[in-house]
Amino acid sequence: MGGRGSCRAVFEVVLAFALTVPSFCEPVAWGETPSRPRVLVIGLDGADWDILDPMLAGGYLPCLSTLLEKGSRGILESTIPPNSPPAWRTALTGVGPGKHGVFDFPQWIEDRYGMNLPRCFDKRAKPCWVYLTEHEKTSLLINLPTMYPPEPIRGHMFSGLLAPETAPTITYPPELQDKYPGYEIDVTSPFNLNNLEGYLKDVRGITEKRLEVALQEMEAVDWDLAWIVFTGCDRVQHRYLGFTNPNHSFYRHPFRPEYQHAVRDYWVLLDRAIGETVSKAPPETTVMLISDHGHTHAGPLFLMYGWLHSLGLWHAEMRELQLPWYQRIFLSKKTLAETRMPAVIWEKTEAYASGYKGIFVNLKGREPHGIVSPGTEYEAVRDRIIREASLLRDPHNGTPAFKYIRKREEVYQGIFVPDAPDLLFERNNDYVVLDRFLTRTNASGETEIVTQIIGGESFLLPGQHDSDGIVAVIGPDVRSGSNIETASLCDVLPTLYYCLGLPLPDYLEGTILPVFPPQHFKDNPPVYAEDTLYIDLPANAELSEEDRKALEEQLRALGYVR
Repeated sequence: MGGRGSCRAVFEVVLAFALTVPSFCEPVAWGETPSRPRVLVIGLDGADWDILDPMLAGGYLPCLSTLLEKGSRGILESTIPPNSPPAWRTALTGVGPGKHGVFDFPQWIEDRYGMNLPRCFDKRAKPCWVYLTEHEKTSLLINLPTMYPPEPIRGHMFSGLLAPETAPTITYPPELQDKYPGYEIDVTSPFNLNNLEGYLKDVRGITEKRLEVALQEMEAVDWDLAWIVFTGCDRVQHRYLGFTNPNHSFYRHPFRPEYQHAVRDYWVLLDRAIGETVSKAPPETTVMLISDHGHTHAGPLFLMYGWLHSLGLWHAEMRELQLPWYQRIFLSKKTLAETRMPAVIWEKTEAYASGYKGIFVNLKGREPHGIVSPGTEYEAVRDRIIREASLLRDPHNGTPAFKYIRKREEVYQGIFVPDAPDLLFERNNDYVVLDRFLTRTNASGETEIVTQIIGGESFLLPGQHDSDGIVAVIGPDVRSGSNIETASLCDVLPTLYYCLGLPLPDYLEGTILPVFPPQHFKDNPPVYAEDTLYIDLPANAELSEEDRKALEEQLRALGYVR
């Protein structure tokens, strides 16, 4: 772990950088009559105006500030749930989860699906790189989550989140991987109080390497679209926001003086990366800054299984470890009692939690041990959960525990709706919702299941996702200084295609962002065209068992699966 002296030196460098505007932050000299339209999309995973605006006001982000002065900005509404896989997939396809099939991180559900990779691996909505290749446009794609496996396109691609580390290649063409030794998709070092500095160092190193690759590839490829995603902001905010939150135990930790500015200092690095990336773009380029979701402080824990248990809808019991007799004879009764494991009693369970914001009904004919009949009984269970959710109050402040809880067909449309959770919810009070059951040792020394509903804190994950992401558009035809009132991730592709002069396929669910003057729209009306949404998978799309295990470990290291 780095000492206080090293942290002070880093801060002095950061402060000196922030007080000057490097040359690469100067505004691009946008051409009045661009000869060839280009679009540069910079993805900032988890970026949130509530976090960025104080830094902008303090002068810490000169590159971003200069860009924003020349364009339009606003809030970009994420998906339900606001998690990276469904959100980035929506941005990349222009359709919501009900049509592209990615609802959350892959889930591991006991006795149901095993590793439940989304069905989009069987049928997929057309991503932007395929559409651009069909229209003879060249793409440069770096670290786009869910962009796996790499496939032949007109351009270059580097896979991102959900690409297993065991994959033979994460790039197209394959030889690109050898060109950049040491390139990593994500941080793999553990986050704990003994590795606070090491984790930050790893995230910064991955960011610097990604920037290096982006700058070299932007020169090597004659691109029409360049799309680069930086995920380090999400990782740092997840782990270090607690040092700025008076309600979190990190705020009272002895290490706080060293890490209270960790989020800000990382954004200073990322601000430089944004500036250098934009400086590589030709003058006729339209720049889009987007995030997949926002970020906020983590509130108290909401134990979904504790709530479902209190309603009598979910049942579990502690069971002794199933050990062979020759191991059991060496263990005392007390040890066996203390090492019991929880097991769901599916024959009594009517509903269970899965994923960030979902509840499944234990349905006959779908779940292996389903007990709820389709039709009237199924609807009765869903209606009861919705009714009970409206009555649940926070024990500390009396406010509603949920903002809403909805049936899946009210949230999604499309062929993949049957894969979605039966109910979707939005929590209140910044709860951290756990879709897992916890255990504790009781007064008798035995392990038991925690049935508390609300309380405690997310100790090692003090920052969590929020629905309000960011969007900013800067370019030769974009209004400057205006605010984008309403926008969603589905609006990214219509805007991108419009800027490239491409017809807008009729399956897109969003609209062109309102960033262009009315006269520009009158002179350059958008063109719409019929097109096919669903296409075949690449030939190498099937994941091996080794790939699945590697993917599980990667997501576990990031804290997304238990």
